[in-house]
Amino acid sequence: MLGGSDVSPLQLKLVKEKQLFNAAECFYMRGLGEGLFVVYGILNEGISHADGESALLTTLEEELQRGSALQRTYEGVKNRYATQLLFEATQPMQLAQRLCYFENAGNLEAINQENEVIEKIELTDVLSAAQKTMNKDNVSVIYYHPKS
Repeated sequence: MLGGSDVSPLQLKLVKEKQLFNAAECFYMRGLGEGLFVVYGILNEGISHADGESALLTTLEEELQRGSALQRTYEGVKNRYATQLLFEATQPMQLAQRLCYFENAGNLEAINQENEVIEKIELTDVLSAAQKTMNKDNVSVIYYHPKS
């Protein structure tokens, strides 16, 4: 809902509108525990790391405050995920990775219920989890300084 497309809030606000970054996205790395949610941006020249970090956090906060107004976006994300699961069977490497994940988790049969689990998650559940975890006091920040 935040990143991964040309019309996502990170891309629209931080790349196109404010021109702080030349790319800003996010992704979730699923693990056997809670996993890891990563938000990142590639700064444009002349923009400080502190300004970039502040803009990322502000955008996250603004999106969380939209609440139920995100319902249409949320349904679209769920639909894209369901479609992705359907087409994964034609991509042997991705299917093999998912099979390995579920086997390692000790429940191979859960691969067949993944779409049902996603369908049951409501926007309120997502917003509640996001509000608990996505705040300034709960982030780890890495600044990368490439060599000139």
